[in-house]
Amino acid sequence: MKPQVIVISVDYTNARKVAEAIESRHFDSFVELRSELHKQLEFKDIIEEPMVYDMTDFMDLCNNQELNLELYMISYIFMKK
Repeated sequence: MKPQVIVISVDYTNARKVAEAIESRHFDSFVELRSELHKQLEFKDIIEEPMVYDMTDFMDLCNNQELNLELYMISYIFMKK
């Protein structure tokens, strides 16, 4: 199982709740993960889709200051490889 970082926009009204609900869960595919996120996330307008990064890419985004963490809730899951 490979850890993946999930980045969810705070524009979703329940972003924190969903980030906490999926934390450390195991998913068999990205399709399964996307389906779960679409089922749980609540929104009023069209907003940015949740993003999925492997740990190295996420660390690079943070270290290069390319991702404003104030705009997102962060979680992690394990993806079957």
